[in-house]
Amino acid sequence: MDTTPDGSARYEAKRASGISPVRSDGSWCSGENDRQAAAAEEFAARSLGCEFNGTILADCGDGHCDFSIPGAPGQPPVRVDVKWLGGTPDNPRLIVKSHLIVNPADLERETVDVYVAVAGSIERGFEVAGWISREDLRKLPQMNFGFGFKYGVHATALRPLCELQERT
Repeated sequence: MDTTPDGSARYEAKRASGISPVRSDGSWCSGENDRQAAAAEEFAARSLGCEFNGTILADCGDGHCDFSIPGAPGQPPVRVDVKWLGGTPDNPRLIVKSHLIVNPADLERETVDVYVAVAGSIERGFEVAGWISREDLRKLPQMNFGFGFKYGVHATALRPLCELQERT
């Protein structure tokens, strides 16, 4: 992960590798967003006793797999993509619990097995809101969250973290 105190290295690494601050759906990414999201990803990894993958790849940002949980005996590791639920201290629409949202194209990639939602911020602290498998998310209807149709599930409908820990 970033070694700079403010976490801006992640944002700058993405821009330096040619990744646009404008996402494919038209929404914008900021240095503050990357700082908070990276911290949420690292928090989730630590919560599950795993090592956070802070690598930035030139063609796909963080590669979608933020960390892996060792699988049960004889099973492959469970690959995890963390979704920070958003919001910053200076954002009046601070999101504490919302929807875990995934672009349809991301579900087609086979780089992730489960999505974990994290609420909170560096300043307030984080909490794992829950998780959903890639297969279960794909079964849900797509919704329009303002930037086109995406897969989404409300944080209150996610499975508890203890169930993910029991799977491994």
